[in-house]
Amino acid sequence: EDLNGDTITDVSVGAFGKVIQLWSQSIADISVKATFIPDKIILLKKNSEVIVKMCFSARFRPINANNEMDIKYNATLDADLVSSRVISRGLFKENNERFVQKNIAVSTRESCSEHVFNVQEPSDAVNSLSLRVDVLPQKPGTSPVLNPYSSASSEFFIPFSKDCGEDEICVSDLVLEVQQETELDKQLYIVNNKNKRLLFHVDLLNKKENAYNTRINVIFSENLFFASSSLPTDGTEVLCQTGKSQESVSCQVGYPVFRKGQQVSFDISFDFNLKHLQNTVFISFQALSESNEEEE
Repeated sequence: EDLNGDTITDVSVGAFGKVIQLWSQSIADISVKATFIPDKIILLKKNSEVIVKMCFSARFRPINANNEMDIKYNATLDADLVSSRVISRGLFKENNERFVQKNIAVSTRESCSEHVFNVQEPSDAVNSLSLRVDVLPQKPGTSPVLNPYSSASSEFFIPFSKDCGEDEICVSDLVLEVQQETELDKQLYIVNNKNKRLLFHVDLLNKKENAYNTRINVIFSENLFFASSSLPTDGTEVLCQTGKSQESVSCQVGYPVFRKGQQVSFDISFDFNLKHLQNTVFISFQALSESNEEEE
């Protein structure tokens, strides 16, 4: 029962003619809002910049108590209430980290602060980038205290801007053609220091909607290793890098978006590994993107 009229239930304990009344400390319910400018991440701008404005306000009980509380908040990019990505797609500009911490005094009126973060070249440009905000008291154990029955964490999301129609669901159709340029004798191919290179001509066409984070993955047997790749004549950016395994290479094509109807051609070469000579060679090419692929 509320005996002192502060809208918080009191506890009375009595024994042997004596009664002790326990009153609660003042309680604060913190509300957090976050807005992003722009409200979508524009991938066409490399290292695009986003302003996040975080506003805090509080509801206190009792109302006539000290209606202000000193808190600190932790803001973490690419993290939600359940989990966080191992590598964040965004970093705060002020410290080049995925998290930032700040002290702020909150009252019944909104108190706001702004932070700027940059979006790196994301491996995932389909799922929204998340922001988790955790609220903690600056001076634990003092009044007012945070409501233990209210969540001290909030999550917010900013989507990526995708030019894929009203539904913003991108359905691409990547057509990959690979032609071997090195002429191999069907009967015999002698490998030596002067004759150890395999050259392939690669053509990639997107017949449908925009394909984001397009790449060509190549896996090959251990008697080969990646040697080089050429630049397309039309200026499309193609960046090939060896994967975690020495028997794989991934070529990023037209980042961030490989557009509808776009076509690119380039050469990629592999050298025979003279330390692992074998009778046969295996090599496989696969085109992928973060967009949905048209089903055959």
